[in-house]
Amino acid sequence: MSNMPIVESPAPVELVSKPWAKSADEVLAVLGTNTDGLSVSEVEKRTALYGPNAFPEPPKEGFFTSLRNAFSDPMTRLLLICAAVTSAIGLMFKEVDPLVQAAFIVIIVVFMVVVAWVQEVKADASMKLLQESLKLLTAVIRGKSNLQVTTDRVVPGDIIVLKAGDKVPADGRIITAERAEVDESMFTGESKPVKKDNSVTLPEDTPLALRSNIVFSGSKVLSGTIAAVVFGTGLLTEFGKIRDLLDVTDDEKTPLQANLDNLAKWLGNMALGACAIVAGIYLVRDWEIFYALFLAIQSGTNVLPAITTTVLALAETAIIAVSLAIAFIPEALPAVITMALAFASGEMKREGALVRKLSAAETLGAATDVCTDKTGTITLGQMSVTDVFTLKHGSLKVSEVMKLKGEPEVLRIFDVARICTNLQSATEEAIANLAHLAGFEVFAPGDKNRLKEAPFDSARKRMSVLFNLDGKTSMYTKGAPERIVELCNFALIGDRAVPMTVEMRKQIDQAIEIYQLKGMRCLAFADRAIHHHNGEELETMEQGLTFIGVVVLSDPIRPEVPGTVRDLHEAGVAPRMITGDSQQVAWAIAREAGILPADAKVEDVLLCTFLNGFDPEKLNEIPQELKEIVVRTLAFARAEPIHKILIVNILKEAGRIVAMTGDGINDAPSLKAAHVGIAMSNGTDITKEVADVVLTKGYAAIAGAVKIGRVVYDRTRLYAHALLSTNAVEVGFFLVSALVGWLAPWTAVQLLWINVLGDSWLSMALATEKPEGNVMKRKPQDPSVPFINEYMMTSIKIQLVTVTLLLSFGHMLVTWLTPEGIDRTPFYYGMAMLVFMAQKVARSSFTARSLSTSIFKLGLVSNPLTIIAAAITIFLTWLAFQIPYFKLEITSGLFAWSLALGLIPAVVEEVFKAKRRK
Repeated sequence: MSNMPIVESPAPVELVSKPWAKSADEVLAVLGTNTDGLSVSEVEKRTALYGPNAFPEPPKEGFFTSLRNAFSDPMTRLLLICAAVTSAIGLMFKEVDPLVQAAFIVIIVVFMVVVAWVQEVKADASMKLLQESLKLLTAVIRGKSNLQVTTDRVVPGDIIVLKAGDKVPADGRIITAERAEVDESMFTGESKPVKKDNSVTLPEDTPLALRSNIVFSGSKVLSGTIAAVVFGTGLLTEFGKIRDLLDVTDDEKTPLQANLDNLAKWLGNMALGACAIVAGIYLVRDWEIFYALFLAIQSGTNVLPAITTTVLALAETAIIAVSLAIAFIPEALPAVITMALAFASGEMKREGALVRKLSAAETLGAATDVCTDKTGTITLGQMSVTDVFTLKHGSLKVSEVMKLKGEPEVLRIFDVARICTNLQSATEEAIANLAHLAGFEVFAPGDKNRLKEAPFDSARKRMSVLFNLDGKTSMYTKGAPERIVELCNFALIGDRAVPMTVEMRKQIDQAIEIYQLKGMRCLAFADRAIHHHNGEELETMEQGLTFIGVVVLSDPIRPEVPGTVRDLHEAGVAPRMITGDSQQVAWAIAREAGILPADAKVEDVLLCTFLNGFDPEKLNEIPQELKEIVVRTLAFARAEPIHKILIVNILKEAGRIVAMTGDGINDAPSLKAAHVGIAMSNGTDITKEVADVVLTKGYAAIAGAVKIGRVVYDRTRLYAHALLSTNAVEVGFFLVSALVGWLAPWTAVQLLWINVLGDSWLSMALATEKPEGNVMKRKPQDPSVPFINEYMMTSIKIQLVTVTLLLSFGHMLVTWLTPEGIDRTPFYYGMAMLVFMAQKVARSSFTARSLSTSIFKLGLVSNPLTIIAAAITIFLTWLAFQIPYFKLEITSGLFAWSLALGLIPAVVEEVFKAKRRK
């Protein structure tokens, strides 16, 4: 069978309708099989008919598709339009400058694509380390033979045999079950193991969480053995149906992407307007050329030379217009943002959050809501002993129990925990682990001192073991409190067994009621000294017991959760819990985690049944009052995958920025629907596949990631402000030069050198600035607030006027301080380059590092990277003067003037910030 070819899955068709409402024999008959299993030929037929037990692989994005997606950003499109126009001009008129300019632009775009691609490759490599790469094997019965096959070879009608530790490969109706418990938390959200029973036939409307005669693909067998007949594979499993929900969710643009799109559109419109104005000015200046063409056409003489002169004038105007567009567009901004997000993703990885999509690094900072699954995310996802009750000490946490392990009652609890066990279920392992943590040996079922056992069964609801411990024979019993307490005539108080009183029974009942209200599971412990044993059955000896205490089990919350929830509250982020568990359990966990206040009532947790029947893609059909209830609610219970998507979509419609955290199969669709999907590293593969971020250090990493995301937003605004203020100056000086009749201040290649190499290093250094104040003490950024706010726009205008005037003065200095009769063009270019770069270095390395704080408070060298970036930029400026193609020259006198003029904008910026602080 190992060489059988895998075929494509045909359209899924349900084979057995509501198999939980049919007996095992009925399901076997419908599927045309029996307990001997399918024959080899029948397996081949069914494989061809139903396809492999796998999900259709989504088509992988090809190289050219990746390129197309990379070029879909509006800012990138503007750059490519400039490159195309410039190349056309260069080729048409055989000019070198336009072609060099176009090459520079293409290099920038390629740089951005490569950085993003490298980050995705690194993230995917890290994800592979988190996932199992080997296919699982499954035991099946075929033709009366026991075989091992890979899970993708399982077909409908196969008889699968499962034992403790096995992952269920497909949906099946249970034929036999021996003391079987299965972890279905990834579907139901309930951490309590589900007991399986082959003998029951359930009503047709039985919810998934209560289908005790069914095993589900992807769940895990915790104890016992199971034989089941497969009725659903691939997309016909419950797992497949959940995966299918992923198709109803679409990716959306992040707040930063939306802001940058708007900025790109604004810049594009402004660039077109500025280009039109400057082109108009130059065309008016060249009116004599156009008039000469008119006269030539009218007279019919010298028409060709006139046309050639006119076309060259138009080409020169077009090149100037494109140069102006380049001046307007901050070419370095997309590349710098890509680098900043990559840098932030590295910071998040150190915090324990692996970023799979760069945009998620920023979106987390804008999050207003963090919706979270319970089991495995807020809680550890495994049952353990959390509390112990004794009549002497009352309710104790496990940490308190460990401090009292020398006390008689506590010692006797440890004795029951390590003796009365078969270690065959998650519950027994959790209880035995209590004794192990205290340093006691746990006795295996085959220990020589184990004399007899009365195993647990559903009728007696208790288990007893006769054991010889340290030469003394006793019977150790555990079970349902209501069964154990009624068998107890005595209670242990200290080291004495005293008669059990009515008041004691009330005290025990009250304690158990409190635990059960919190959704916890309680087991009572008791023992009895046996002085003479004549071989009678233990069941007859289970009387006259001594009550020792109650052991309480639950799926405890992760220790870091309350602190993280508190941090999120302080940051103005609403933590919400969406669980498939009961309302009572959800209430208890939400209060303990701090999601709900301590005085919250059970009714404050909403049952998701009120969302039944609604479509996530048709939110307009949901009454507004229901939507308002969802927005107000912090904890939801009995949530199915479709409910989680609905809740996320309703919050998004209300203008919230939603992050969704989970680990189970049932969480995957809502993770994809959220602005940011966050998976736990120990979660299911499908959940990690759709997630934008994977937490490798637990729930606490969420707050750290939100903090870094906010810092990313602050840094983005910081270098956007620095870039736009300098680019505005370039445009301003271009307009002044055109109006006055001066030479165009920069060539296109000079502008690209300034905007890409000059801006990039300084801007990337700004991307490493430390956050100002505690970013987790403020509310999330309002999406409706413009990315470039009023203060930033005013600052940009002030720099525009200041630096444009200084550049104009520098132009006049060249006229005044250079001898007549020489070609002043290289000196005009050189002066404009030096004044501009001097102010750029002074501002971006020092004063522009904060929008409000003085550079003297920040510290001149508090960010060493800005000093390094300044040194690199100064070197690149010097290098530009050494390249003859750039046509840059300067005298010593003009050099001194350029440095002096370049410092003035930094002083102006500090004065403006000081005024703002006042």
